[in-house]
Amino acid sequence: MKKVATKSLTPEAESRVVLAAIELRARPTLRKVSSLKISSAEDFQTAAELLKSCKDLARLAKEKELSLTRPLNQVVDGIRDLFRPFLKDVEAIEADTKQKMLAWTQQAARLQAKLEADFDSGKIKKVDTLLKKQAALESTGNVRRTWKAVAIDPSLTPARFMRPDEEAIYAALRAGEAVAGWEWRQVESITI
Repeated sequence: MKKVATKSLTPEAESRVVLAAIELRARPTLRKVSSLKISSAEDFQTAAELLKSCKDLARLAKEKELSLTRPLNQVVDGIRDLFRPFLKDVEAIEADTKQKMLAWTQQAARLQAKLEADFDSGKIKKVDTLLKKQAALESTGNVRRTWKAVAIDPSLTPARFMRPDEEAIYAALRAGEAVAGWEWRQVESITI
């Protein structure tokens, strides 16, 4: 591939130039392979050679993409690593505090019911007393009821909601382990 001076280009502009060059080089091959009809061993071999050329160009494009995105990803990862401890601390404190707040609202609801029972039974005689005690138990409206799926017994989950971890199954079978419902089998596929 012909070298293009890209020193003064932004990474995005450089990417466009390199991609355009790769696409220009690949276009004839892609046209040939997409219109190819395989009706003989010779056609099959031609298809394999054309696909290999396409894959080589795709590999080249991927290498260039990675050479441009890797430094950016490293910067992003570094920034995330910098912020992660603080964000995890805030998340943990938030979860703990929300749990305490929820426990308080549940306790307040029980006390509210007890106050009403005490008023009905005559233990609390004045409405003002009841209202003051109820006001002291009221939250500021931060409690919201939402619907959420909660696993009570995950072992009873219907099979249609289970997704096998095919990578783990592959590794286990390859290591010689037996996996119920799966087998290590040789299958045919086209390789280029």
